[in-house]
Amino acid sequence: MAEELWNIIQIASAGIITLGGAGTIIVALIKWAHKPASDRDDRLKKHEEMLDNDNKRIKELEKSRQETDEAINILMKSMLALMSNAIDGNHVEELKLAKDDMQNYLIKRR
Repeated sequence: MAEELWNIIQIASAGIITLGGAGTIIVALIKWAHKPASDRDDRLKKHEEMLDNDNKRIKELEKSRQETDEAINILMKSMLALMSNAIDGNHVEELKLAKDDMQNYLIKRR
């Protein structure tokens, strides 16, 4: 009887060990099967982060370009007023307006 009990315990232990090993293999196969999807999801998340960063940089560059265009426009108007004044001595009002525009731009920029 003790020998039969011992055999039953050995068979049960072997069965538990076999099921545990099979379970480990099944889990490994499932992870292996899902790995491409997981890698794709990670790569997609990184691409979304890079796209968000690029969009922020583009908006900052566009804003900077608009500010630069405004500054160039004011400088061109000022140069034109100076040239007109240098040629004939008139256009003092244009010089005053150009000065005011430049002053307002510089104050607004701070």
